[in-house]
Amino acid sequence: MDENNKVETSEKSEVKQPEKLNKPAKKPNPLKEPVYSIDDLAVAAREQFKTTPEVVKAALKTAEVESATLPQAKSIVEKFMKRRVN
Repeated sequence: MDENNKVETSEKSEVKQPEKLNKPAKKPNPLKEPVYSIDDLAVAAREQFKTTPEVVKAALKTAEVESATLPQAKSIVEKFMKRRVN
């Protein structure tokens, strides 16, 4: 009877692990936006952000960003401009 218990115990102790699901490979985004440096974004400050290059540089440096897409940079600069000043 001990042998039967051992067999049953060993069967019960087997825990099947769920199979790992493979994540689908990331597809390259053909419409990937270009990334610009702080200096490049600052050059376009008046045209793209309607502000000075100094404000664009300050906004990006405050956000600790070294490069960004144009939409990212616009969002950062807008938030910086709307910040409350003490």
